Amino acid sequence: MLLLLLACASPPAPDDPGAEEEAAAEEAAAEEAAAEEAAAVAAPVEEATFVGSAACRDCHAEQHAAWAGSDHAHAQGGPGDVRGDLSDPAVAALVAAHPVVGTLGHDPLQQLLVEGEGGRLQVLPLAWDTRPVAAGGQRWFDPSEGASSDDPADASHWAHPEQSWTHQCAACHVTGLARAYDVDADRWDLSWAEDGVGCEACHGPGSAHVATQAALAPVTARTCAPCHALATPLSANVSPQQDLDDGWRLAAAVPPAFAPDGSQQQEAFTWNSFQQSAKARAGVTCTHCHDGHGAALRKPAEALCRDCHPSPSPGSHAASDAGGDCVSCHMPATTFMAIDARPDHRFLVPSPAVDTLVHGDIDARLALAVDSAQPPGLRQAALAKCAPDMGPARLPAVAALLRDEAAPLRAEALALLDGAPKEVRITHAAPLLADPARVVRIQAAMLLVDADDAELGASAVARALAEDELKAFFRAGWDQAGTRVQRAEVRMRAHDLPGAEADYLAALARDPALPTAAGGLADLYRQQGRDTEAEALLVDAVARNPAHGRLRYALALCRVRLGRSDQAAADVRAAAALAPDDPEIQQALQIVERREGR
Repeated sequence: MLLLLLACASPPAPDDPGAEEEAAAEEAAAEEAAAEEAAAVAAPVEEATFVGSAACRDCHAEQHAAWAGSDHAHAQGGPGDVRGDLSDPAVAALVAAHPVVGTLGHDPLQQLLVEGEGGRLQVLPLAWDTRPVAAGGQRWFDPSEGASSDDPADASHWAHPEQSWTHQCAACHVTGLARAYDVDADRWDLSWAEDGVGCEACHGPGSAHVATQAALAPVTARTCAPCHALATPLSANVSPQQDLDDGWRLAAAVPPAFAPDGSQQQEAFTWNSFQQSAKARAGVTCTHCHDGHGAALRKPAEALCRDCHPSPSPGSHAASDAGGDCVSCHMPATTFMAIDARPDHRFLVPSPAVDTLVHGDIDARLALAVDSAQPPGLRQAALAKCAPDMGPARLPAVAALLRDEAAPLRAEALALLDGAPKEVRITHAAPLLADPARVVRIQAAMLLVDADDAELGASAVARALAEDELKAFFRAGWDQAGTRVQRAEVRMRAHDLPGAEADYLAALARDPALPTAAGGLADLYRQQGRDTEAEALLVDAVARNPAHGRLRYALALCRVRLGRSDQAAADVRAAAALAPDDPEIQQALQIVERREGR
């Protein structure tokens, strides 16, 4: 471009040697610039690399200082960062047998990392309470509160692969994680750029920015979401710079992780709760209240509330209510890991919508899910609760949700088509094989594995691409029993019964007590007329899961097929006592009682 401008410019006067020298110099400079530009175009663009948070300190001292004292900075550390007393008899023998290689967390508790089998890191079963002695701290305690098994073969044992840091914790406690799983060797290859949640965990690799001040990835509330949500990664290596719906499947706020009203119940973090709030619907983000680098509140909680709510709603707040404390009522805390109290971010306000979520029938919940004026998380929870009772009459509402702007709702709506005839699934799911969000494309691919290319028509190419993403999703969690069950279910739909059986058996080898694996394999045996094998499998599964009503009911049906009506009746009664809200089981109980003349 510069050469072209020079060629069009008026030449200097021939009798002015200074101008001639200047023109020659400009021409030489232009040629050099053009050569540099051409070289830059021809050279491959170097991918930015991680440089570490220390590289940010000189230019961003204030932000770095706020971050350096935060829980993010201390999300993970090395063996030199241990805060607890390793000579304490409560833990000394454990760490002698399993040398500490790192730490997890900082406040109010810190856990210890040790090497496990297959390249995994595991978290020891005792944690250090970092609070002062006066607050009950400075001691080792069991953060599982007795929920972990002492049996190494049990999936809840601290050293079991199902509990590995590699799968459960890694992505959100280090920066620049890279991991790959060797299926044949059952081994993980792991590396990461920096312990803890560093600057580049949110802003992306910083080498180009350090060298040229090139722009970094924008940070939004959706950057925070993956590590503060109950969500499933869609590939082995995901990062907050990815769009949320391309990297994760956000869980609906339904039991057991959440209470029936959507409030936090298990350790489900805050994003799922927040997405149920009117604040999320209104565009409030994390950094309205929290400092983006230190994560601390920008001001005292009550003052933050008053910024947007200067006076309570007339008649709804007595002057003495909770002493004027907004948080106690609207953000009630739940204590996790025995000592870690976390406020619920639903910002609870009683409403007809929440009442519908808890007490509404299927049609009322479906109407709530379709109502775009409601918060997206509330709509997703309502839709997830419709799953057992969908039918043709409700298909128009589901079809409308497949066009919703929120990807989690589109994915949830697709899941409702799981039991639909193939032609219905093709009609409604095939267009979503090319959806902008990976989470939707993967769900559509799961639904259509039994459709051939001719049936899909123009969507066949998109299906091939979506199936590649589905395979990557399975590889990401391949050492987890639940992932094996998911692939078994996909193979069942594709009529690959030998492949499905292999996956179910692999899942049970990893976690012998997993109800979905036992129930799925028993159903496969039913389809193959192998009810004797199914009965033995279900007897074992019921013994491992004595409170699981659906497994006991599956055993009852199996015994009906084997002609053991007395045993089956007893199983139905037991299942009905375990699952009083399951309409299918309760209907079966009524049939049993009528036959017995009750």
